Amino acid sequence: MKNLLYLVIFIFLTIEVSAQSNQISKVILKNNDVLTGKIVEIKPGEYLKLEIVGNNIIQIPYSDIAQIVFDDKVTAAPTEVSKPF
Repeated sequence: MKNLLYLVIFIFLTIEVSAQSNQISKVILKNNDVLTGKIVEIKPGEYLKLEIVGNNIIQIPYSDIAQIVFDDKVTAAPTEVSKPF
C-alpha cells in the first residue's frame, strides 16, 4: 500500500514538473537557503534535481528541503507529501 502511494505521488509530481518544465521554481531548504531554477526530476522521499544558472544540475536530498514553490504557489512540505491522506 505504501509503495502504491509513493507511485501515485511520483506520477503526480512528474506530471506537475512536466507541465511546468519552463517555469522557474524555488526550493527552500531547512537552513533557510533558497535555490532558484528549473526542477528536472523529483524522486519523492529521496531527492530533487534542480537546474540552476549555466545548465548546472544539483541534487538536493529530500531531507534538506523545507518547501518547494512552483510558479509562486507554495506546495506542502515534502515530509507532508509522503504521509498517507
